[in-house]
Parts: sequence; C-alpha cells; structure tokens
Amino acid sequence: MGDHHHPETPVERSPTEAMMAVLRQVVATNGGGLSPSGIPHSILKGLVARHLVQGKAGAPSRVVHTKLGLKLVREEAARTTPANIDSLPETAGGGRA
Repeated sequence: MGDHHHPETPVERSPTEAMMAVLRQVVATNGGGLSPSGIPHSILKGLVARHLVQGKAGAPSRVVHTKLGLKLVREEAARTTPANIDSLPETAGGGRA
C-alpha cells in the first residue's frame, strides 16, 4: 500500500463490481485489513482513487476501509437486503429461501 496515495479529490465514478467485491472483503475484516498481495493492482488503485480504502496505520502493508468505504458497503447492503427478511420462509438447510 505504500505506493498508493489518495488523490486530493476522490474519483467520482462509481466503483466496478470487482471493486465492490474487494471492498466487501476489506469491510468484513472489521479493521484487521487485507493483504494487498492477492488484489489486482488496477482494483486497488481504483479503490484508493475513490477514497474507499487506505493503508492501515502502523501496518501500511494492510488494506483497510475508510469511513466512505464502510458507508458505501452499508448502503449497498441496505438496498439489497429485503425489508421483510425475518418473514421469509426458511429453506431445508435452515437458512432463508
């Protein structure tokens, strides 16, 4: 992450689905961050340019989300989660249908 720096103003374009998939993984670490070694450079560069991820303080080789990145993932989850999730029928495996 040391070679990636946020531009002064973030890129305004929406992140691609590939970027969102990586951002969801980063958010799922709950602050622990991800190693950038398995993340394609173009995806990481796009997330940094949009101010959605940054290097972790004290461990700059780890990728962590920014407040903006967390907000984006939460908003996406709110849009895609049915409002009636508790009333959905359960499947045979115990999960929701």
